[in-house]
Amino acid sequence: IALLASTGTKSAVVAAAILGSAVAIETIATWFMARRAVQLTLETTDPDNYNLTALRLLRLYTPLALTSIIAMGLGPVLVGFMSRFPAAIVSLAVYPVVDGLVFQFRAPLFAYQELAISLFATHGFLERTIARTGYGIAAFATVVLVLITFTPMADFVYGTFPYRLDVSSVGVATIATAILLPLPLVSAVYSIHRAALIVAHHPEQVTYSTLVEAVVTVVVAGLFAVARVPIVGVYAIAGALTIGKLAASVQ
Repeated sequence: IALLASTGTKSAVVAAAILGSAVAIETIATWFMARRAVQLTLETTDPDNYNLTALRLLRLYTPLALTSIIAMGLGPVLVGFMSRFPAAIVSLAVYPVVDGLVFQFRAPLFAYQELAISLFATHGFLERTIARTGYGIAAFATVVLVLITFTPMADFVYGTFPYRLDVSSVGVATIATAILLPLPLVSAVYSIHRAALIVAHHPEQVTYSTLVEAVVTVVVAGLFAVARVPIVGVYAIAGALTIGKLAASVQ
């Protein structure tokens, strides 16, 4: 990768090489770390009580796979909307940076969903500690993100390290981040309730929730665009995303 960068290779190719290498390393590390746990599971599983079939697996997996497809398909649509608002170039440059920073504070909640699935399956849905812990993580993430957004830390994070945006873009990124502040808490709601739905064998409700999010987000962004609201593109999309995720979390 360093050789690619030193030979003047386009930055997109270098970034793709870094991402591909990271995923490959992650795959190998995950396989290595999971070997012992899988072996222990196989040793303690009673074959006579093992009744998972391919059909049951597909019924569980298909709605969850559709959830990921819908979520990933939303990104290009939002980028298309963003180009129709004022300050389109700045918005297109700033949005991936803001989204990446906010995602770092949402990621622990996505990981918590996997833990919540296991805990709900073991301790039942009435164990309040599971939800309290998830919301505690979200509260901590939100406080840290607020401190970054409304203190000089924003200038440092966006302007110096790690993102190094130009001075004019730092203010735009900071305001967009402020609009997205509810997302860690929303992610906690996602993780806890979706984990419960998966354990209860209702994955189709997870897909429905994601569909609600996508539809509301696109409709709100579309209304902003049709009404020609004089707002910076990244602000409009950040607002649409926040409204869409809030709608999905309460549906």
